[in-house]
Amino acid sequence: MHLGNTAAAREAFRAAISDYPAFLPAYHNLALLLLREGRPEIALDVYKEAIRNNPDNPMAYYVAGNFLLKTGTAARDFRDAAGYLGRAVFLRPRDSNARGALGMALMRLGKTRDAEASLREALRLDPGNRTAGQLLDILLRAKAGAPSGK
Repeated sequence: MHLGNTAAAREAFRAAISDYPAFLPAYHNLALLLLREGRPEIALDVYKEAIRNNPDNPMAYYVAGNFLLKTGTAARDFRDAAGYLGRAVFLRPRDSNARGALGMALMRLGKTRDAEASLREALRLDPGNRTAGQLLDILLRAKAGAPSGK
């Protein structure tokens, strides 16, 4: 891939997925390659394939949810991201990063109470989770400036 041979890289990632369906980095690298090629829908399909092949692996759900958080533009994308991240949290309840990402998805959906709870739990699990801390700060500042009754 460093030499610009994306077709060969794509084939290598596909071969790795075929031979080792539990090897999540192959899915992730293939999806990143497709995203760089301007094919985000196909990249998302790769993450969905990772979930189908690894339904009990929380990391498969986490990377799919994060992908949608970073590339999504519609409420549907953020609902799907929250679903994937919620499943990641269910499978690995003590994962501070998944809880923080779930908090971000919930913020984007306007579910501030649930977002706050998720972010607070992320920080309880890992007080050093800077992303969750920054998101909670943003959320609390927005709440403080919001009209009462919200």
